[in-house]
Amino acid sequence: MKIAVFGGSFNPVHNGHIAAARSVHEEAGYRTVVFVPAFHSPFKELPGGATNDDRIRMLELANKNKKAGEWAKIETCEILRGGISYTIDTIRFLTEKYRTNGILDPNEKLGFILGSDLVEGFPHWKNADALARESDLILVQRPVENREQIHSNFVYPHISVENRLFSESSTQVRENLQNRETFKSLVAPSVYEYIIERNLYSFQAAK
Repeated sequence: MKIAVFGGSFNPVHNGHIAAARSVHEEAGYRTVVFVPAFHSPFKELPGGATNDDRIRMLELANKNKKAGEWAKIETCEILRGGISYTIDTIRFLTEKYRTNGILDPNEKLGFILGSDLVEGFPHWKNADALARESDLILVQRPVENREQIHSNFVYPHISVENRLFSESSTQVRENLQNRETFKSLVAPSVYEYIIERNLYSFQAAK
């Protein structure tokens, strides 16, 4: 079964995240997209005070709201592991887990979703060469300058998904809140309500 891994802080998850994952599912043929929220120490507050549990819950709400439940899953391995989680460690852990459970074919690799805004820095990631060998890199589009040139200079084997070019970012959601601007169109309705009810990101949202 083709499985793609989508890591990030998801602080909070926004519509662009879900749209990119859906494109990987529908266009690249991955049966399952696994969201892996990064660990953040409970002793060091995330921007606005969102906890690890908050970020997991917002992922659950977003996927349910966008009717992604059949193909989207959440793995909390990095949160459970704690400390710094390198992508290569997560890919190896999940590969072993899914092969042992019979979910992943012994000869099949996990896909790893990589935003085009991260391409230039990828060679400096821990064990980047091994990561490219042990997973199938999937590039999703992000609004960056010289995107075509960046892609053409990316030397690692990969596939590109022509997803909708989304401009949303978690930073934008938090900045809109800080500036008392609406962010309702940037996230799923259930995520919006969750943020308002919990008063996350320490700001009152403009409704």
